[in-house]
Amino acid sequence: MNRIIPFLSAAFLFSAGISNAQAQAPRLQASGRASTAVCVSNQCQMTDTSALTVLIEYGQTHARGREVWGTLVPLDTVWRLGANPATHLISRVPLTIGGTRLPAGKYTLHLRPTASAGHLIVSDTTGVWGTPYIGAAKDRARIPLRSRNLSENIESLNIVLVPDGTTPNAGVLQIIWGKREFSVNWTAQVPAGRAGEFR
Repeated sequence: MNRIIPFLSAAFLFSAGISNAQAQAPRLQASGRASTAVCVSNQCQMTDTSALTVLIEYGQTHARGREVWGTLVPLDTVWRLGANPATHLISRVPLTIGGTRLPAGKYTLHLRPTASAGHLIVSDTTGVWGTPYIGAAKDRARIPLRSRNLSENIESLNIVLVPDGTTPNAGVLQIIWGKREFSVNWTAQVPAGRAGEFR
């Protein structure tokens, strides 16, 4: 009997050590940081941040089986357009989104979805957490968005700057998640002397 007790004690300590190690194991963050960008010059490398002309950086959140629009993201309410830190638009050139001209600079983006469409909210306040919404007094613009329903459910939020294949320095901004896509046209004013076009 005296030989069994030390064995059981060692086994207990070993199993307790495993439990502690499991409890202390690092946990992956629920949402990662993602970005979309377009640049000028045919030699532009997307890894060269000095060449990035328009960049949107956001927290890529995931549905995980939940209904997105109207449930996870309430309608007729300003949403952070992502997870964790605020979503930022950084443009090194003047940019026109949906007919609204934005000077070169850094902005925070929000989305106000409705049952039929929505608005992209461009705020002058940057470097903040995604919530709470800073308020309409800091809005630079509220830009109407197109909206369409998708047949396929998209698990993860995707924000994409899609260059136009025919019109230079122009394209479509798409916000895709769940079973909806919001979109709006954009154009950029490329300074004289800069080679190439957005791609």
